[in-house]
Amino acid sequence: MEVILLVTVTTFQKMELILIPAIFLFSQVLILVFGFSIIGEEAWIIMGIPMMLGAILSAIFLIFILNYVQIEEFRQLEIFFRVLTILGGIVIILILVIQIFLYETGYFIFSLQALAISVIGDVMSMLCILFLKKTFPTQGLSE
Repeated sequence: MEVILLVTVTTFQKMELILIPAIFLFSQVLILVFGFSIIGEEAWIIMGIPMMLGAILSAIFLIFILNYVQIEEFRQLEIFFRVLTILGGIVIILILVIQIFLYETGYFIFSLQALAISVIGDVMSMLCILFLKKTFPTQGLSE
């Protein structure tokens, strides 16, 4: 007999789990479109490549998260998102401090910020999708 773990979440929480990845993806597209309109073709180098690298890093980070952290309740997911957001804010502040001390105002800072935001958003999006998958019942194979 197979036991299926079904996470119970409210309709509002399911909407959150759907909207977080959708809004993040929409914002990434808007960032690239804004980059094209202001910077031009260099937007792929300045923001596109760090965003792609951020997706790869977030997938690696997600593997570690799934191996070492058990998230079974929506409340645990919210707490993890808060911690991730605080750590991301600290990283962004450190990037700004680097900018001040190195007098760097060019593309390097934009690339670092795009990388940091991409990693945070991609991890949150993937966790939302995986947690949402847990909320729907799966049918076991018949014998």
